[in-house]
Amino acid sequence: MSDPGENSWGDPPYQNAFLMEHKADYVKKPKHYREQNEDACIICNIISGKEETTSFVIYKDDKLMVFLNLFPYTTGHALISPIRHITGYDELTTHELNDFAVMTQRVIKMLKHYANTESFNAGWNQGEWSGGSIRHFHAHIVPRYRTDINFIDIIGKSRTVLYPLEKVQEELQRYVPFLCGEKSISELFETS
Repeated sequence: MSDPGENSWGDPPYQNAFLMEHKADYVKKPKHYREQNEDACIICNIISGKEETTSFVIYKDDKLMVFLNLFPYTTGHALISPIRHITGYDELTTHELNDFAVMTQRVIKMLKHYANTESFNAGWNQGEWSGGSIRHFHAHIVPRYRTDINFIDIIGKSRTVLYPLEKVQEELQRYVPFLCGEKSISELFETS
């Protein structure tokens, strides 16, 4: 039996906790969560293709859309949203739930290949007090790297993003045949 004080999970990736007071500004700013409807919803605007709405769509069909976060935590931070304007996971129909689960798995596999990582945060904020700012239900898939928190994040109060969103969008759109279930990743990227 191992010593109960011994860390059986290996060394933690971060040895210290840092107070990041600048994040409080984002949390405290008014989000107008209650005022959103389909006409005022940024995700609905992206779905409908409104030109004035900046977006980086990777994949869209009649049920779901995969797109990049405009303010990514890391390179490849993707969002998955149903086309239908709903506010929570519990509103997905059985068919939508199945499609959503399959797409979530495909996006993770795509990002594993693209970002060369095995680590992810995946989830969503549901409801006014959860920290989310968009009322249209969507999930975040965030690739994580051993070195994705560094001095720039902490001291410089800035996030390091390695590639512009346009480049990441272009690269990830190569995976569309995988996302829609037509090909495997290995078929897409096999070398002759």
